[in-house]
Amino acid sequence: GYALWSQMRRLIKSRKQSCILATARDEGIYLLEWIAWHRAIGFDHIFICSNSNMDRSDELLQALSANGIITWVDTNPESPIQIQRKAYGAAMANLPQMLDYQWTLVIDLDEFLALDFNFYTEIRTFFDLQDARGADGIAFSWVMMTPDGKTSHDAQPLSLIHI
Repeated sequence: GYALWSQMRRLIKSRKQSCILATARDEGIYLLEWIAWHRAIGFDHIFICSNSNMDRSDELLQALSANGIITWVDTNPESPIQIQRKAYGAAMANLPQMLDYQWTLVIDLDEFLALDFNFYTEIRTFFDLQDARGADGIAFSWVMMTPDGKTSHDAQPLSLIHI
């Protein structure tokens, strides 16, 4: 599936710049903040795959999708093995609208893409630079960043603090 998707990407000219592909499982408390942040920094669209949510977040995802804020894919795979990988494969194989985007960020719901606002005020400027450089892909470093130095799970919503 990935090889075919890769070939299709080469044949189709993207009409939009950037989207996000993510999976969600029982992360309803963070969904609105996470979506708002990534839309605020300039991503054109967000695709979220969910599987077997017990926190009723599927209802929120369905409402957001019905209003065009995100595209929700209820994957609920039969096998509990490699669920995230299967969800991504299903999204890439079954959502032809993903081909409309030149750049796709694959990220988890507990991760935020943070821009250095001294250089980029939105993601579009960053991707424009990568296009000018001829980049085909980008790897981002993962860094634990919290305002109070927490390194373990906390049920409170995340906050961004600018100093």
